[in-house]
Amino acid sequence: MSFSVFETVRQFGDDALAYSSLLPNISYFRYKNGFIPYVDSRHYGWAKKLFPLAYPIAVLGEPMIAKSDKRACLSAFIHRYPKAAFFHIGSDTASYLNARGYYVNAMGLENNILLNEFNDSIHAHPAIKEGARKALKETVHVYEDRFESFSMSLLKKITKSWCLSRTHPSEKQHFFTPPFPLYSEPDVRYFFAFHNTRLIGFRRFEPIYHQGHIYGYYANQTRVDSYAPSGTDYLLLFEAIRVFKGEQKKSAKHQYYFTKAIRF
Repeated sequence: MSFSVFETVRQFGDDALAYSSLLPNISYFRYKNGFIPYVDSRHYGWAKKLFPLAYPIAVLGEPMIAKSDKRACLSAFIHRYPKAAFFHIGSDTASYLNARGYYVNAMGLENNILLNEFNDSIHAHPAIKEGARKALKETVHVYEDRFESFSMSLLKKITKSWCLSRTHPSEKQHFFTPPFPLYSEPDVRYFFAFHNTRLIGFRRFEPIYHQGHIYGYYANQTRVDSYAPSGTDYLLLFEAIRVFKGEQKKSAKHQYYFTKAIRF
């Protein structure tokens, strides 16, 4: 049977960063019918700046494999790469690595929004709703569209404006903040924000799979122009949540929850 990264992600990609396994420069440690996605920093100049040479192998997210094979897959991986560092992993993986001598640290937060419980009450997810209201007062409106509906030069311009507002302004970001894929991708959805008739931002939602079916989305990347009204990013998220809820998807995730494991 031929190996397909995309089909493996569709079958086992039930964590937030699973779809990121499809990004360029990701390598795959194959085990049975799954794999572990990782980057070897020795091959890429940008990665050398992120990861010390003592830990050249950086794993992104959970193993893409059946739960019954996950620990055996991890055991085989750390046997080959004993100095690997693991990022954005779940508690079960973290516990296993800790038992194998890795130091584990939790960093940040991942918000999991159960769509059937999302309502218009200001007491639920107030930051999202207050931000969305601010943008609506400034006559910002949002709708879903295909990526190909807009000129590449305009999308790149907004991306560059957003990058310049970041702590690390390079457009060629990688790993946790990868380059924005300026091409169409299977099952990925986009929402676009307009101020009057002018495009001012967009948000990319990656699918989260369970046994080959989409059950949610991860709001992985946002690009908003520097002059966009306050709350535009929240309005993009809010409108996407309303659409996904209407389709009876189960969850939407945004922001990061990092669990990091390193063995010295």
